[in-house]
Amino acid sequence: MKVKIKDTRPNPFRDTDRYPSCRDKITALRASISQTGFWDNIVARLDDDGHPEQAYGHHRLDALRE
Repeated sequence: MKVKIKDTRPNPFRDTDRYPSCRDKITALRASISQTGFWDNIVARLDDDGHPEQAYGHHRLDALRE
């Protein structure tokens, strides 16, 4: 199933205060995506309302959004 990035909701179980996104990882991913293209490996699940919710791949999704 393919989902638009803008339609993907954040993972409500991820503690972003304790595990924030790392700017260095996002920058490195952006460079990698630029050079090699994007490799599909962001996993989402459907929430109770049927909306896609990110399971993992948070840094990759942040890099794609930028």
